[in-house]
Amino acid sequence: MRKKPSAKSLVHNLNGQKLGRKGRDTRDRILAAANILLADPANPPITLSAVARMVPLGMTSLYNYFSDLTELLLALLEPMMATELEFYLFENSYEN
Repeated sequence: MRKKPSAKSLVHNLNGQKLGRKGRDTRDRILAAANILLADPANPPITLSAVARMVPLGMTSLYNYFSDLTELLLALLEPMMATELEFYLFENSYEN
């Protein structure tokens, strides 16, 4: 099975265009904006348009990086899940 590239190693957007420094910076800004919106419980439920307004970025541009809200939220969770997986594997390596 082919492994999905991590956020750190991502080199292409959803259109297959290679991400340069500017593209990676834009993707990082999108993730940071989503993180801010999720962190404040006073904010209304998160939407792609709210993230795009906060970046600021047009919706068409945002869709070059994330096809939907689920994909964006999974990208936010990916680093956390990788850390937890490493910790789990490390802890369980001593049990065998």
